[in-house]
Amino acid sequence: MAGSSLIAGVYPHIVNLKPRLGGANNLGCGVDSMGVEYVLKLPQFGPAEFVGAALSRELGVPFCRPAIVTANRLDGSVGHLFGSIVEPDVLKFDMKSFVAWQAVLGEMDNPHTFTDVLVADLALGNDDRHQDNWIVREKNASAGRPKHTLLSVDYSNSWPLFHPAQKPTAHTSPNTWHFTRYWPVIGIPYGQSQFRAACAKISSLDDVWLRQELDALVGVWLTDSQRDLYCQWWRDHWKGQVVDVINSLEPDGDWL
Repeated sequence: MAGSSLIAGVYPHIVNLKPRLGGANNLGCGVDSMGVEYVLKLPQFGPAEFVGAALSRELGVPFCRPAIVTANRLDGSVGHLFGSIVEPDVLKFDMKSFVAWQAVLGEMDNPHTFTDVLVADLALGNDDRHQDNWIVREKNASAGRPKHTLLSVDYSNSWPLFHPAQKPTAHTSPNTWHFTRYWPVIGIPYGQSQFRAACAKISSLDDVWLRQELDALVGVWLTDSQRDLYCQWWRDHWKGQVVDVINSLEPDGDWL
């Protein structure tokens, strides 16, 4: 990922495995030789996770840091897995409870992030942003009450795992759209100006930008030809994908 600390061929190595966490795509929690913990996933999810994190970065959204890690296979060989670095100070609450979300939202310092992540999810075809598919980091203000920060996490069900990307209104799973129906009940703000700004920002990301993001994955999870294929799709279809996002929420919108 452009601007990251990834160095080709030099990756943290998992030396200890902890029990599997919740989530269909998670392998468990791994610890490297420096004591850093990662939520591990199979390699096929790696490109989608890195692209989702890169898009979050461009939108100014706090995100869980993606990593390439190595681990020993059963036959003794070494393979590359995706690892999401475990965040410190994660707030524990019942994410299935609307009442719990309301309480957390009242102390959140970036509620606009819900709108930004919705734009990223719809553009990348992520159909699995259900209400417990978030990370909330707890912060203790030096003076006053705690403040919480919302982080984006888990783009496993996004492009390019599903290539081409799913259209915003034609997801195979309703999870992303289903959760948005409850935003008014919970009190999550939908900012139209925030939505428009996010769409305009990501629509300007070209295939040169994407190539820089994918270059670090070539030789690990991607071949040169796969990277080139994805970059060509991005060049030919990305702006149209963002227009579809706009039309999914603003059918008559012509502002972009």
